[in-house]
Amino acid sequence: MDTDRLIALIVEAVLEELERQGVLHGECHTADVLNTPKEQNAVSVSDKHVISEATVLESAKSGSLVLEVARDALITPLANDTAKERRVTIRRRDS
Repeated sequence: MDTDRLIALIVEAVLEELERQGVLHGECHTADVLNTPKEQNAVSVSDKHVISEATVLESAKSGSLVLEVARDALITPLANDTAKERRVTIRRRDS
């Protein structure tokens, strides 16, 4: 595991804990906090209408920290759980 990925995982874990404790409110993304440019594999994009566990696992396997999906995509509960376990943030596109 490279240093940048390890730092991102640590920051994400800290942010989750702060949100759980009520210190942070709303959605906060690791890339925003680190204020680093997005690398090619830091964000994966899916145009699927249904986001499943397999979609999240594919994104995580590629090393992505963020899975960007369509605004109206259906995200299965298992996909959400898998994203949390794999530390992948699912972000809906604005358009």
